[in-house]
Amino acid sequence: MGPSPRFTISTSLMIVITFFCISVIIGISYFSYIETSQNINNSYDREVQASENLFLKSSVYIHKGLKLWDSTYNDNLKRNIQTLIAAYTKSGSNPGQLNLSEIVAEFDPLYKDRIDVYFINSSGIIEYTTDETEYQLDFKIWPDFWNKIRRMMQSDDFFPDDIVKGFLPGAPLRKFVYQSTPDHHYLAQIGLTVQNDSVKERRELSYSNLVSYVLSENPDLKTLHVISSMGNLIIGKKDYPGGRLDEETRKIVESVFSTRERIIITDPRNQLVTTYIFIPNNIEKTPSANYINRVGKFVFSTEEHDRRMGNNFLLHFFLVLFASLFSIIVAALITYRITSPLNLLVTEIDRIAEGNLDQQISETMHPELGQIANAVRTMVFQITGTIRELQASESRFRSLFYTATDAILIADDDQIIEANLMAEMQFLESGVTLSGMYMEDICPQVSTCIREFQKVYTEQTTGSDQNKDSRKTQEITGPNIYETDVKTDDSDETGRILNVRIVPLGSGTHPLLQIQIRDITKRVKMEEEIQNLNEDLERQVAERTASLQATIADLDSFSYTVSHDLRAPLRTIDGNAHILVMKGGDMITPELHQYIDRIHKSIKKMDNLIDDLLKFSRMSRKPFEKTDIDMNQLVAEVVDELLASDILSHTHVKISQLPGAQGDQTLIRQVLINLISNAIKFGKPGVTNEVTISAQSIEGLVWYCVQDTGIGFDMQYADRIFEVFLQLNPAGSFEGTGVGLAIVKRIIQRHGGRIHVSSQEGEGSTFSFTLDEQYNRENGKQITR
Repeated sequence: MGPSPRFTISTSLMIVITFFCISVIIGISYFSYIETSQNINNSYDREVQASENLFLKSSVYIHKGLKLWDSTYNDNLKRNIQTLIAAYTKSGSNPGQLNLSEIVAEFDPLYKDRIDVYFINSSGIIEYTTDETEYQLDFKIWPDFWNKIRRMMQSDDFFPDDIVKGFLPGAPLRKFVYQSTPDHHYLAQIGLTVQNDSVKERRELSYSNLVSYVLSENPDLKTLHVISSMGNLIIGKKDYPGGRLDEETRKIVESVFSTRERIIITDPRNQLVTTYIFIPNNIEKTPSANYINRVGKFVFSTEEHDRRMGNNFLLHFFLVLFASLFSIIVAALITYRITSPLNLLVTEIDRIAEGNLDQQISETMHPELGQIANAVRTMVFQITGTIRELQASESRFRSLFYTATDAILIADDDQIIEANLMAEMQFLESGVTLSGMYMEDICPQVSTCIREFQKVYTEQTTGSDQNKDSRKTQEITGPNIYETDVKTDDSDETGRILNVRIVPLGSGTHPLLQIQIRDITKRVKMEEEIQNLNEDLERQVAERTASLQATIADLDSFSYTVSHDLRAPLRTIDGNAHILVMKGGDMITPELHQYIDRIHKSIKKMDNLIDDLLKFSRMSRKPFEKTDIDMNQLVAEVVDELLASDILSHTHVKISQLPGAQGDQTLIRQVLINLISNAIKFGKPGVTNEVTISAQSIEGLVWYCVQDTGIGFDMQYADRIFEVFLQLNPAGSFEGTGVGLAIVKRIIQRHGGRIHVSSQEGEGSTFSFTLDEQYNRENGKQITR
């Protein structure tokens, strides 16, 4: 029995099921918590965004209403400023000559008590005015407004401004209009103080009602302040001491006016979120447009939001807690349901493991456990069969071990544990056993092999191979198998030669050894005899090769003799015949001329015979270069060449489509030249000779055919037509030496092919040949019969 497991199957199964269920519940609860939290945050953000958007959109309508109200003054003020410009022109463009008070008295009686006029010079300073408080006012202190003054001074247009409140506390509402003087030296300005009953109408378009409405729409919005571009509070003065912004708020407002970006400030401790947003006037750009922009300060409470987030967390926490408890209960029930029959199965398997193979496995309602039970039954059946097989195998091994024709020993190092009958017969006398003896005492050579094997095996198993003997390493013929041949020192002179094979039984650094010894003395002697025979055979081959080389040398010498020694007498005879004709002159009778012509023709024929004989002798020694051959192109070239050299021939050649071939193109060209030239040469006199070159497939082989309608020959000579110098026609009736067909046959035989001929006297002949059979069998499929 092994050590007790830390956890039983029941405990492990319950832990796994519980862990799985709780993991699923936590995963589902986590995603639900995240989704709900996102919904709460999104809802809160939408409420905040809705309040801000409501205020922004409503402020647009306020600005438009103010703009519409302000525009009611434009016409009257435009007439007044034109009156001012006319007086400036009349004064010779010198405002110092003008009485500004008298000019104001000429204006509309409704406005003249509340109007001031100004002349702003090119330096941005009020140089002339009826308002002494603003005399020498420098507009460059407001860079943005100064740039607008410069642009208005360069234009001839009339520029009405919005009604603005002065920068000083208690300053009235004022309406300004601008127009440049004709010479553009000054910018004329009229300021109207709006202080009558119509101001009440304008106040109805203020931010007070809008702020109250926005606050009522969002309960989380605690306060809403509206701040002017100069940092003054328009709405919310009571929330700041003295009605002025503190330094921190002022910096934030200035940053919003500068960047026009939304700023959010969170205060988790007080559960507040403050946002500052830029509120543009969203109307046409007037001189004071930038000074009418506003900043809205929204203070939102996060108390309700935080409460909902806390409730969401608690809800999901308790959900996970109760679901986990439920999972533990379910896991316990499932574990009991599964493990109760499993424990029974384990108990029955333990009994079988203890050796009780007759123990029956109980049936179960669980399909999976039923499969295990069936597997155990099968395993018990197989184990029983395996035991019987092992017993039979042991019996066969014993039988093989003791009846083997080789000597087999089982040894522990050098000591023999067990040996078969052949080992005892080979090393000891009958009736003596080798068990317990040492190999050193029986056969020292085998003992030496054992020591060498143990050294190599130890080095291989331990990895210590720094001083390993390479010869001994090579004797390991397989995985830890050692094999070598040794010679014994028996009493006779020759001794025995033993093949020793050592195989470790098992693993580890000191396994038992199986030693197989075979007497190979006879086999070694037979191998030596075979070696001697091979050497004698090689010697004979060398002698015959030398004889063949000598014969080839004699043939080369003969070819040289034929080429040179036989040609010399022929040239002498031919030369003497020419001299005889030249010196004989008129003494040579016509009959003698005929004899001399016969001499010349015979010499030419003999010279052709020598050439053909040399070609035939060299044919078998010519280098053979095998390539793919386009037979259509090769045949066309040969036919064109032959017909061009024999223009008087009455021959019509027809070439069919030919498959490709493999061979030496030069040699195959010679075959075609010899066959086609013979077909042209042996045509019937005075009759057009039809020569057909085609190919056909016979039993899967490609046969190339050269057929003519010439004189033909008797088929009884068909076997001799390919012999050297054989001519079936009377000598002299046709040109040739009778070597051409012999050369054709020799070339086709070198290609591993065959050639045959069919002919009939007066009807023509057909020469057919085939080349390499394997290649031509493949190409034979391309020919349509």
